[in-house]
Amino acid sequence: VHTVSYFSVDSLNDVETTKDTVPIKIDNTPPSAHFTNCPSGPVPIGSSMSASWAASDPSPGSGLSTPSAGSVSLDTNTPGQHSVSTPAPQDVAGNTGVAATCVYTVQYGVKLLYKPPMTQKSGSTVPIKLELVDAHGTNLSSSGLAVQALCVVPQGSTSCSSAPTGFTYSNQFFTFLASLDNGGGYQFNVKSTGLTIGHTYQLLFDVAGESASTTHSDALATFTLTK
Repeated sequence: VHTVSYFSVDSLNDVETTKDTVPIKIDNTPPSAHFTNCPSGPVPIGSSMSASWAASDPSPGSGLSTPSAGSVSLDTNTPGQHSVSTPAPQDVAGNTGVAATCVYTVQYGVKLLYKPPMTQKSGSTVPIKLELVDAHGTNLSSSGLAVQALCVVPQGSTSCSSAPTGFTYSNQFFTFLASLDNGGGYQFNVKSTGLTIGHTYQLLFDVAGESASTTHSDALATFTLTK
């Protein structure tokens, strides 16, 4: 905050008494922006989504000269991690704030080609069959799109840290089979020897191009072992 004092001088150079000071506020604080609904969970590939944002100028300020709210479309055409940014907010005083960034993850949807939980005898080979779909249910499975088996874990687990010994996989992939469904699908055979009878397990996996943290635990590719 600055102050200005003023007085007048006539043509004879007579100077009046200084008047009261007038405070002048200088706005040098930039405005800010933030996203109000940046997706926190996975975004289905091929979906139509946008993220809303808002901007504000700290009080007391000169006010925004750019829009105070808006939205930006999210690119969901490819899997993996993406980001979008807001416009950089500006105020009437000419200060420019930093644009906010929304980081989100796009992944394939999964359609199981069996009704879980599948029941299989202990020691048998358990066939996990599925297809990859977009947000509209369109089958995206193909021989050129690899699906990698990560591990077998107790139902409800979201990472391979809880996998029984011997059930964390390295460079093991589903087999694409054109005959599994209209457009094809994938199959991975789990050898169940060593898993506990009466327990329900699920297979975690990811797809080429997806974020490294993706395990598709929400696909619930489960099976239960019996005697």
